[in-house]
Amino acid sequence: MKKFTSYTDESGIVKKRKFIVATVIVNNSTRETFEQLLESIETESGKRKKWTDVGVQTRIRYTKLLLKKDIFNLCTVFIAFIYLKKNMLL
Repeated sequence: MKKFTSYTDESGIVKKRKFIVATVIVNNSTRETFEQLLESIETESGKRKKWTDVGVQTRIRYTKLLLKKDIFNLCTVFIAFIYLKKNMLL
């Protein structure tokens, strides 16, 4: 039986209208490789803080490295965009 690890993060409310949730699923057989690759990408790109606290150039470097190093071959990504109505409570 295969086992998986999931990582989930949310954006918080963006501009009072949108809430974004991302979940990444990784096979446990490649989890360690996945985590090491992510750590090396963060180091190489200079991303040492939360995404919202880094500049645009760091975000671009980080994203380019994710694509260049084929990290998406090690995982499956699910993204949900939830659009809020004025009367919704979170």
